[in-house]
Amino acid sequence: MPIRLLASLLFIVSWLTALGASYFACPNSTQYVYLGSTLDQVIQTCGTPSSTTNSLVPNTQSVQQTQWVYNYKQWSGSPANNGRNTPYYQPNIFVVNFNPNLTIASISVSGQEVQATNFCNPNMPITVGKSTNLQVRQLCGQPSIIQTISKKTGQGNINKTVLTYPNQPNMPVITLTFENNQLINISP
Repeated sequence: MPIRLLASLLFIVSWLTALGASYFACPNSTQYVYLGSTLDQVIQTCGTPSSTTNSLVPNTQSVQQTQWVYNYKQWSGSPANNGRNTPYYQPNIFVVNFNPNLTIASISVSGQEVQATNFCNPNMPITVGKSTNLQVRQLCGQPSIIQTISKKTGQGNINKTVLTYPNQPNMPVITLTFENNQLINISP
């Protein structure tokens, strides 16, 4: 009876590991490797994998940003039919993206990226990297739209390495995926 229980527990643990767990029990060892481990740490801990694949893949890293959109109408002068300037409302869109730390990541005024602007208050500019969401709210008021966007931060290519290790008998092999030598995924 205890052998059956032990075999059942071993089967369950193996399946949990194979279903995208955050750790992997090295074959023929009592040691584990975890997400975030380096490629060298895994090979040192688990030994030589049954296969290794290296490739360069596009860097698709991104960061979540909060975006505030303001729809403004500003007074402008425009020549009228009689040759005199006539005031009219000109629609403008003012967009501010915030980093996760709530500082300004980027500012766009009528589609043009700027580093700083006094669009909301001529005497108090807001600046990329310095001003916070509280300062923008005080100077510009409530935005028309608040949304979360995903901004691509990665450029170029990254090294992707895939190692495979045998699993328990009658179980699929385990695939360990590394990006830039850091373990990011464990899957069957």
